[in-house]
Amino acid sequence: MGLRTNHDTYVNPGGLSRAAIFNAVDALLTRLATSYLVLPQIHRYIDPTCPPKKHEALHDLFQSGKVCYMGASLMQYW
Repeated sequence: MGLRTNHDTYVNPGGLSRAAIFNAVDALLTRLATSYLVLPQIHRYIDPTCPPKKHEALHDLFQSGKVCYMGASLMQYW
């Protein structure tokens, strides 16, 4: 599942790979006409990508100034 644009196409069809995370954030920044996000959230891992690689990608978004804070929740729901 990914973000949808006005043309009903997926911005992030590649799951949670590093490239998909960066592409989704860049597309969202463009759509919102802003240069950073205050608190993007990740909720759970839905693909087999190594969690440390995802954490590194999220850290790099922070280092680049595209996000101010990062939220994460890995809690299950019933």
